[in-house]
Amino acid sequence: MDQAEREDLLLAVQRVMARSGRLPVAADLADMVHKPLPDVIEFLSRLTDDGEVNVANDGSVRLTSRGEAAAAVVMKKHKV
Repeated sequence: MDQAEREDLLLAVQRVMARSGRLPVAADLADMVHKPLPDVIEFLSRLTDDGEVNVANDGSVRLTSRGEAAAAVVMKKHKV
């Protein structure tokens, strides 16, 4: 997973939560970032290992405080 893919996935999690008020699952994120589901599952595993997301037993994805901070940096970078 390169930096752009990481950023896209963090923002996708944040967008689903902000727009729908629900936690996304990997299939939602795969649709949003236009990546195959197995790739997104692998990316989520890496983000989990890095402490940026948590994936619950039901498959829902939540940003950790570290992930929220990283997503905020990306949002700020793209707004400039």
